[in-house]
Amino acid sequence: MTDTQQHPVGSIDGRLSSVLDGLPDGLQAACRRIVFAGGKRSRAGLVAATAAAAGEEFDRADLEGCAAAIELLHCATLVHDDLIDAATTRRGAPTINAREGTTMAVLAGDALIGAAARLAIQVSREAGLILAEALQSLCAGQAMEEFFRFDPSLTEPDALAVVEGKTASLLQAACLLGVSVGGGSEALREALARYGTAFGMALQLVDDVLDLTSTEVLFGKPVAVDFVSGTLTLPALAALPDQPRLRALFRPGLSAGDQRSALRLLRCGPGVAWTVQRAEAYAAEARHSLNMLPDGTLGFAELADRPSRYVARQLQELVHPTHRHLLALP
Repeated sequence: MTDTQQHPVGSIDGRLSSVLDGLPDGLQAACRRIVFAGGKRSRAGLVAATAAAAGEEFDRADLEGCAAAIELLHCATLVHDDLIDAATTRRGAPTINAREGTTMAVLAGDALIGAAARLAIQVSREAGLILAEALQSLCAGQAMEEFFRFDPSLTEPDALAVVEGKTASLLQAACLLGVSVGGGSEALREALARYGTAFGMALQLVDDVLDLTSTEVLFGKPVAVDFVSGTLTLPALAALPDQPRLRALFRPGLSAGDQRSALRLLRCGPGVAWTVQRAEAYAAEARHSLNMLPDGTLGFAELADRPSRYVARQLQELVHPTHRHLLALP
């Protein structure tokens, strides 16, 4: 095993730092605060894991460049999401839009996208194209979510299409970047793309559950915000048909009391437990997509187990004890 595979993401902080060096001081400080806010670098780790599965030998610099690029794009989406949602905190710290303002948040997100593109294209044209396609999917998913804001006609396929665009496309891109570094057949590329998509779907559905079952302290960002901001996630979609009062509350400008009422109604039905089941099913789908990998493929077991372990860990660590009963169907 190469040193890169033993320590796949340990050295990308240097790449992340150097690519931001040329930014003006105020903009650079804002970008550095989000990039080095203490995230797990899980998308960078996915690049490394899929590169190892695709080929035992690869260029360390290329791996680091792709891993850093996907993390920068992820950070850019966080900045822009916080701006769209008017969020004031993330990971216990002020968001850029709350601290430096709307204009700086737009510029910081754009600067991070530019930095990600720079790193990816330095690796290869293919890596640059993967990143560009992911960005396009992210924007399409966000636009679709905006189109359906406070629209009760949203269907389950629509909601899943939003999730695939906004979240799953980024994990798919991480897997494709790994394959681009490690090499591999077209069949392997397609299998890992399916894996990344299914993993991303599971990840977002867990986040949707945590919006109703976690706390800001546990989750590191505001909770109980999706429904009141006009976003119908799967738990809410499951609850709406049998809850006339909840449908009546799906409108802008709810009072604090109405917000609490909506939250109680969202928690009293099977929507949370049903969404947990869907997340677990996507995690299983991700594992199944790797069946074409030969026995003994480097890192196969870790890759195969990663989605289900993620789902279980998030629910175990971040669901508040008073809401744990919501996770299982009666």
